[in-house]
Amino acid sequence: MANLRIKLNLDKIDQEKPNKEVYIFYSVFYNGKRFRIYSGFNVKVNNWNKKKQEYRTNEPDYENKNSLLSKGKNEIETAINKARLGDIEITKQLVISKLSFSKHYEGDKSFTDYFEEFIRVRSNSKAKSTVVVSKTTLKHLKSFSREYNYQLSFENMNLGFYEKFEKYIFKDLKLLNNSFGKYIKTLKTFLYWATEKGYNSFSDYKKFKTINEPTEPIPLTLSELKLIENESLNESLTKVRDIFLIECYSGLRFSDIQQLTPENIKGDYIHLKTQKTDQTLKLPISKRLNIILEKYQKNFEKDGSFIPKISNQKMNEYLKEICKKAQINDNIVIYKNRGGERIKEIKPKNELITTHTGRDTFITNSLLLEIPDMIVMEIVGHKKYETFKRYIKFKDEHLKEKISVWDNI
Repeated sequence: MANLRIKLNLDKIDQEKPNKEVYIFYSVFYNGKRFRIYSGFNVKVNNWNKKKQEYRTNEPDYENKNSLLSKGKNEIETAINKARLGDIEITKQLVISKLSFSKHYEGDKSFTDYFEEFIRVRSNSKAKSTVVVSKTTLKHLKSFSREYNYQLSFENMNLGFYEKFEKYIFKDLKLLNNSFGKYIKTLKTFLYWATEKGYNSFSDYKKFKTINEPTEPIPLTLSELKLIENESLNESLTKVRDIFLIECYSGLRFSDIQQLTPENIKGDYIHLKTQKTDQTLKLPISKRLNIILEKYQKNFEKDGSFIPKISNQKMNEYLKEICKKAQINDNIVIYKNRGGERIKEIKPKNELITTHTGRDTFITNSLLLEIPDMIVMEIVGHKKYETFKRYIKFKDEHLKEKISVWDNI
């Protein structure tokens, strides 16, 4: 006979706040499985006897509540034993369906409810872009569930799900490998979080393969930067250009530039903690960068505004417009992967410019100007040389292309 243990535990959330009520859960351990069932009761931490797993005497109506908790425990044990004798697979959903108090469960929170909780928790500590990816992942999961009539649950997060979701992303949505990899990575992070919280007891998700294919940088050349600098623009586009040039001259990410304040500028350096990696950086300010920063420093002294605020989406849209105006029209060949399919595209360079181009531009041109690799890495906060190598490769290919002029003599 398989081992069955049922404990009464408080929810982990806010357990250290003695005056705040928390949920009481049955933690069920059976045949290697673990799941939690809401008891229908809450308690202030100070009113709970952890050792005896019951209400203390200072809890109003404690005797009746303890009796009901004991009754609930017996119901769970009976439901599992009946299923075992009938050779029925024992799942959390099956057990809950047999309980008289299951209707009091806080909704028997669904998979998507837990995912939304996960997003709320992450929004307090993660960069906005990370939260956006989490929301997009959930949106695609919901859409997949409707299109494939697939029930989203912790139990169903298995290799069968992985293969169907992969088909949905590649065949139906026509998205690329890195998009799929990004969503699977987010899903695995969520499932790990749910496991740590005690919401999930299934582990097939650990077999999910994440994809992260390195993308080739598409930096601007110094001559193209000049074209952008010299282009005549209206006031709105000028502000967009200034933000972009700060990226190009500092190597900062767009999200970090948007949080810059005059307090971050100390002498000839920018001091800040990055949003994405939580690193503390000290960036030297070049003359070109200083001209732009001084411009907005004057605005700050005049009206309290500093670096203009704009969404990443709008910034990308306006950057393409600026680069088109500046005649940055060279055709660029790019290769992308969708599943096992290799896709070749040829596009004018102005259509490929995004906020990340600024960082690519700083790194690549710094290397071409013979600034040592390790110094550039330190400036921009790159920790892994492996991820930095794509810039080294680009530099080497560029120099190879330049030296080929000798072939025409």
